[in-house]
Amino acid sequence: MAFALNHPMASAWLKATEKLPMKTQWLMKGFVICVIGVIMSVWISQVFMLPKFEYNDHHPYLFWIPLTSYIFLRNCTLTLRSYHLSLLTKMGKITLETYLMQHHIWLTTNAKSLLVFIPNSPLCNFFFVSLLYLLISHRLFRLTVGLRAMLIPPDTNAAQILLAAMVTTLSSIYGVAKIVCTVNGGPAVVILVTAAIGVTGYYLLNIIIREGSTQSIKNAYLISTGCIGGVVIICSLVEWILAPTANANNDHIGGVAVNIGLGIMILIVFSLGVLSMDSYHGITVAGSLLGWQEYPTWEEAYSNLTLTWRL
Repeated sequence: MAFALNHPMASAWLKATEKLPMKTQWLMKGFVICVIGVIMSVWISQVFMLPKFEYNDHHPYLFWIPLTSYIFLRNCTLTLRSYHLSLLTKMGKITLETYLMQHHIWLTTNAKSLLVFIPNSPLCNFFFVSLLYLLISHRLFRLTVGLRAMLIPPDTNAAQILLAAMVTTLSSIYGVAKIVCTVNGGPAVVILVTAAIGVTGYYLLNIIIREGSTQSIKNAYLISTGCIGGVVIICSLVEWILAPTANANNDHIGGVAVNIGLGIMILIVFSLGVLSMDSYHGITVAGSLLGWQEYPTWEEAYSNLTLTWRL
């Protein structure tokens, strides 16, 4: 997210640098490449070469190092940016969907085996499952684009109402799940809760159809979600009172590694990137200082985006 936020600044820096004399240009780019090379060398020797489970503990904190390094090296010259693979362009549009669907379609048994449609023919099965996986991911992408247009319309007031409705709906779903878990509900409780949600949704949908406006469900929606919220608060308090004391010596919480030192370091690095408006966490800013050049301003980087948004 920090990289995407500062991407216009990174793009403006490259364009401004490439207008400079070749010597100054490669002085600045060469400095950035050298710093990236040193950081990558340390990452490879100290992190990448670790045993699998030790590497897994470090990966959530340090995965961005090879990623941002590759992005800079891949785009550091106009010639490199002039070529691309269409397949990777199309794949890049559905990366979110492929990430979400890999454990539902491609992999099974907690990512330890491949879904089998063609027994005794692993290669054919792999190609078939992969094709199915990509087709469904692409379809999900198209559905996501359509739903986004429906749920976030151009009209600001309607978009705010629908966004608020989505937030309260997701909160209500979490609340219902919390209630079921707190009471240790079995299949009967799940069926009962599902039926209650269905009846509530049907009632609200009928109001929309009858009144012809999303504004008309405001009171009914707030009442229903408010009741769920109240029950969730009560259940959370009961669970907190009755829950046993957690073991403070656990090295892992919820399967995610906990490393306070690395966490603080990452917060500092990403804060530096956000404050300096540099996707490479201040390295290109230092490169500009080395070449006695000014770093692009916010207006230079975002003016075209602002104009396009207004239009």
